[in-house]
Order: sequence, then C-alpha cells, then structure tokens
Amino acid sequence: MSKFSSEINHWGYLESKESYHNLLEQADIVVSTAVHEFQGLALLEGIAKGCMPIAPNRLAYPEYVPQHQLYESHNDILTEARFMADKIVETCQTPTNTHIEQYRASYVWPRYHSILGL
Repeated sequence: MSKFSSEINHWGYLESKESYHNLLEQADIVVSTAVHEFQGLALLEGIAKGCMPIAPNRLAYPEYVPQHQLYESHNDILTEARFMADKIVETCQTPTNTHIEQYRASYVWPRYHSILGL
C-alpha cells in the first residue's frame, strides 16, 4: 500500500452507503478478485456508477462483464495477480462502457410480472 499511497484515494471500510457510492463515482475501474460470489453485486454497483469492470473469468462475472474485461483464473495467486494487473492496464488503455441496463429492476420487473402472470 505504501508504494502506491499517492494513487490510493481510500483504503478500507467506509462508514456509510453514501460515502461508498461517492467513492465509486470518482473511480474509473472496479475490480473483483472474488473466489466465492453469487451475483457480483459490488461489481454491478461499480458498473452502475460508471466504472469499467475487471473481474476473473469465473462465477457469475462472464454473464455480464464483457469478455475483454475478464482476466484468467488461476489457483496460483501470483499468476492470477499478474493476469489481473495486465487486464487493468489493457482496459485503461482502451476504455469501453459496460451496459447493465438489462439487469436493472425497472427493466426486469415487468418481465417477471409477465412470466409469472402477476
């Protein structure tokens, strides 16, 4: 952490949801290193705030993160960290938008109603 202290705006827990969302709005990318995750809600929150996602090619991430923003998964943490770092650099050099509108409740809810006959 000390090596990059001038680049790190915040490290650790935030006391409020508002502080968390404000921090996301200042960020350019959102990164996941999750080994166990059901939906990737934190990554989705970052995307909703305009961040480019970087995630491993496992769990639910390949369902909504573009392939070119997924890094290779490995059992060896150092190997995986190298793949993640390379993907961050690559993504920052060629930024793209990730659209998640199809996952928003306002979009999904009417479809659920229709399917469930509500």
